[in-house]
Amino acid sequence: MSTKEIQEKLASDMARWQKVEAGTVEYVGQIIEETDNPIIKLVMDIIRRDSEMHHRTQQLIIDSMKGTGLKSPSTPIKKPKATLRTVQTSAWPAWL
Repeated sequence: MSTKEIQEKLASDMARWQKVEAGTVEYVGQIIEETDNPIIKLVMDIIRRDSEMHHRTQQLIIDSMKGTGLKSPSTPIKKPKATLRTVQTSAWPAWL
């Protein structure tokens, strides 16, 4: 298998994995809304944020495999699908 074929397969695998992460975000979001238990809400929020970051990391991998590479701060990274909630934190650069 050539390097290009490996990169294309990796990008394809990452895109499929992103769908799993998006499903996780949606599912744990429903649990957060339905439960009154603060511990469950906390754990589900941690899982949701983790999946959101996985989705973003996978997009960086896809972009690098397709040759678009990392985006500069002046060129924002494409936002995840509508089902994903953007993680709000001032600790990360705005361009992430």
